[in-house]
Amino acid sequence: MQNFSKGGGTLNFAPASCPDWEKAKAVAVVNIEHPLFVTTGFVLVTLGFFLQYLSFPSPKTIAQLRADLRDAKLKAQKK
Repeated sequence: MQNFSKGGGTLNFAPASCPDWEKAKAVAVVNIEHPLFVTTGFVLVTLGFFLQYLSFPSPKTIAQLRADLRDAKLKAQKK
């Protein structure tokens, strides 16, 4: 157990001791009926994050921003 005191208070990250085996609570057991669905789900989530990562435009330099602004002003003056 780690105690970090600041300003008179105590911050605990773990209980003082582990519970006895007889008094411990039951643990949830998860069974996977279709492992292919789990694999497919993880692949689709990873693909989704990768596509979102690619959808962000790369940052422009100051020279590129100034050129875009100049082009926009020229187009506005022509109209």
